[in-house]
Amino acid sequence: MRTEPDGSTKVFVGPKAPFGYENNWIESNPEKGFFVYLRLYGPLESYYDKSWKMPNVKKLN
Repeated sequence: MRTEPDGSTKVFVGPKAPFGYENNWIESNPEKGFFVYLRLYGPLESYYDKSWKMPNVKKLN
């Protein structure tokens, strides 16, 4: 996966992979919906004390 200079990782969901982000792409069917879920393995204390919040998923055009 490609990471950004700030250490973040962008994940794209759509029918076509954006150029340069082919390894960060999840193919979807535009005729069907999808949902996002997160599974954490070995979460840190910030998960348990609820100080960590998952950022919102943003729709891009």
